[in-house]
Amino acid sequence: MRRPIGWRSVGGPDVDPDAQAFGQLAARSIAIYTLAESAGQRALKILSKLVPGINGALSSDKVCTDRLVSLARNAELFVSA
Repeated sequence: MRRPIGWRSVGGPDVDPDAQAFGQLAARSIAIYTLAESAGQRALKILSKLVPGINGALSSDKVCTDRLVSLARNAELFVSA
């Protein structure tokens, strides 16, 4: 199984890799940037259910704002969709 650099495998072969990956997002900050705001809201809602304690933020700004720049600099994971 391939995994991003810096993510470590925990548990044995009977551990669900999806649950393991989501567990590694706990207490991390994630920023989602999308012009489809409702899709971004749904994604954050799903992530919040799958990963309790995740710190999520959403931006759908149509221009580069100070907030968007701050999210890009400070989020541990930045998703652009």
